[in-house]
Amino acid sequence: MFLEKALNKAKRTDEEKVGLNIKVPVGLKNEFEEVCKKHGVSMTSMMLSLIETIVDESHGIRDAKEIEFQRLLNDRISLLNEQIKHFEDNVDPEYFDNYKSMQSERSRLELLLN
Repeated sequence: MFLEKALNKAKRTDEEKVGLNIKVPVGLKNEFEEVCKKHGVSMTSMMLSLIETIVDESHGIRDAKEIEFQRLLNDRISLLNEQIKHFEDNVDPEYFDNYKSMQSERSRLELLLN
């Protein structure tokens, strides 16, 4: 089940990444590489998804639907943040109602996450 969750996550990672340097035994690295090839995912994507799965489970999130729901909320909040910032950088009174609507939606979504 853990492997299945990690594989599903590994196939859909699009977020910006930062470096993480780890050292593992050669044999373990080779076996891990084979597992990743077998399932058609990169080693980086698989490592990221394993870390993400561990973090999710440490927060008590175990249900895949709950995890996906939280991801969708976070994605929507990120999009709203970008749109709000764009409006604030390029103030256009014509779109002020949309701006207020986006702020309101963001606040409601953030409440759902907390």
